[in-house]
Amino acid sequence: MLSRPLGTSLTAALAAVSFMAENASEARASEQFAQHIAMIRRNGQLEAQLIGELLDGTPPQQPQNACENLGRTQVAKRRLEVDTPRPVSESMSDDALLPSLRTDSLPNFRKRRYLGDDLCLPLSAFTAADGERVRELYDFLQDAFAVFSPAPGSASAELERAEEFIREQDLSARLRSVRQFGISYHDASELMAKTIHDVRGGGLSFLLNHLQFAQMGDELSGESLRTFFFLTRDHLKIMRNALLGLDDAKRAEDLLPKLHGISFIVEKWTNALLHDAQRQVRLEVDSRFDGNISECCVEFGALDRILYNLINNASRHTATDRVRLTIVPLPATHPLDLRFIVANEVSETEAANLGSRDPTELFRPGVSSTGSGFGMTVAADFVANAYGLGSRDEAVAGQYVGAQLVDRRFVAWFHWPIAPDI
Repeated sequence: MLSRPLGTSLTAALAAVSFMAENASEARASEQFAQHIAMIRRNGQLEAQLIGELLDGTPPQQPQNACENLGRTQVAKRRLEVDTPRPVSESMSDDALLPSLRTDSLPNFRKRRYLGDDLCLPLSAFTAADGERVRELYDFLQDAFAVFSPAPGSASAELERAEEFIREQDLSARLRSVRQFGISYHDASELMAKTIHDVRGGGLSFLLNHLQFAQMGDELSGESLRTFFFLTRDHLKIMRNALLGLDDAKRAEDLLPKLHGISFIVEKWTNALLHDAQRQVRLEVDSRFDGNISECCVEFGALDRILYNLINNASRHTATDRVRLTIVPLPATHPLDLRFIVANEVSETEAANLGSRDPTELFRPGVSSTGSGFGMTVAADFVANAYGLGSRDEAVAGQYVGAQLVDRRFVAWFHWPIAPDI
């Protein structure tokens, strides 16, 4: 367990709240903030909650009273203690919830395979200050990747090295820098808004939550390091996919032919433990495919951008501590495409909200129940491009990508062509 000076967590949380007070028009009065911060001395949980809310671009929600906050904390602590993976339930067959979807391959209008390399912007499109923030973040992730990568030696030595690295990080400053990236573009184009969204989201939001919990005393394990490794590696790829000129040499490597099997997705997501604000969420995976899914790292980065957006969304809105990913080949024999399904239970309130609207509207920019409304749009754009469609609206209309509320389960899906052997 990390040894941490008394008050360090409080200082970090105060810094995050101070930033919100200075930069968000929705900031609460200082007295309310003081009451909110006072609870940290008793529960130590608010700081991680602030991370999720700040990265999502929404102000922290104030509890009605101290008892409500303490109750939320006790629930969160119970969830933190229960982290044993639960076997996948055969009764939760999410593809069976979507009987109207086709079971054969989808028409693909591309003459050449899509490499996922066009939903990006040059780093020079951003201000010099934002460029510096991005490079600092990229350097931090590279350092973290070196620390969390498996290395020869004892497991205890790996844990000690990781603990020392985490202890040395000023995560509150890192959070402020991430939050400031892109806030000055009030008239940003849709592509710029989506780029900002994914650079600030992806694996980074989960990673920062994990590291903050570690600084607050969560004990590290081999599973922790494995999670940190995948989150760090994935977000480096996402940044190179989204930003030209960030690391041209590595992006050139990422474009070289290199088959990625579905195991790259199954391995990292099966029973993955995801910190989201005050709780942990487990991801169950049911994959019925054993083959290749991309031809290079940049294409796989595009897939990561889709999956992280859908899984981030599901983990934020799930009414339980579980999210499920199902991967189905189409057709079942000699498949040409894969269907990815991300499902989560929702509350009665959320179900009523979704039931009063067409869920496919969530794939349009700016349409969201809580966030920015760009995550689902990114997914639709990538899928439309992968199949040579004219627009994301065509992708939604043709059920290449979509979402549906089934009872109290929100089910989002997308398709991707499998990769033949090179």
